Amino acid sequence: MRRIPLAVLYSELSLTKNNFSPDMPSDQFGLVALGGDLSVDILIEAYSKGVFPWYDELPIKWYSPSERLVLYPDHFYATRTFKKWCLHEGRKLIYSADSAFSQVIYNCAQATRKGQDGGTWIKDEMISAYKELHNLGIAHSVEIWNKKPEYRSTQHDLIQKASMTDSNRRAIAVSPAECDLIGGLYGVSLGRMFFGESMFSTHTNASKLALWLLCHFLKRLQFTMIDCQVANDHLMSLGASVLVKRDFLSALDKSNRYPTLKGSWARLWEAELGTELSPALMPM
Repeated sequence: MRRIPLAVLYSELSLTKNNFSPDMPSDQFGLVALGGDLSVDILIEAYSKGVFPWYDELPIKWYSPSERLVLYPDHFYATRTFKKWCLHEGRKLIYSADSAFSQVIYNCAQATRKGQDGGTWIKDEMISAYKELHNLGIAHSVEIWNKKPEYRSTQHDLIQKASMTDSNRRAIAVSPAECDLIGGLYGVSLGRMFFGESMFSTHTNASKLALWLLCHFLKRLQFTMIDCQVANDHLMSLGASVLVKRDFLSALDKSNRYPTLKGSWARLWEAELGTELSPALMPM
């Protein structure tokens, strides 16, 4: 990426607050500032102003592109193939939120991505920063688990489970010792917006299922949208659309007026969605 002089940018970041503003000038790639650090205060301020970091080398690059990819929770597009997979395979999996944040972000860092040339922008410093946000109840993860063969239910168990009430079914806790993590995602929650950072999948459709469940969860909590940052074909095929910067910042400003749902989402997630796909959660 072409380097541009700092004079063209808003400023070189200080290590204090008030580094960002919605009308910061940018280059053609959306780069608005260089420098600063990944401290909690700077990260929270950045997201609240529509800016996100890209950490591949120092100084840290901060972006607010002219077009923003977003996914409205009720706009997730489930293909016929995905619906069929959920019915036959997805219902055998277990899901959770905030049960394995560290595992999710490490897996995202190790995932091979098209055009990445063997590198990753999720370096140790990024991992440490978002783990700190998670400890503060601001960054969250969604996990998709596959039960290890020795712990899988017998046909008799499945019949018994099918006869359970929803409340009993939701009481089944995820036990990481009995499961393999096969997919997930993580991001930051502020106000009524979720800022998606990354996702991974080691099994077909696992990350897609995580995103579908996140949309369902956020819709129940009246979140407005998921910020997906930069347009890509995969997310657009799932229903994401592009907003111009002005419209995105307007939606962000409205979202910021609501209190942030801080703390672990694990219990709330289980209360709202359970731990396994029920008929009510199957994509239609």
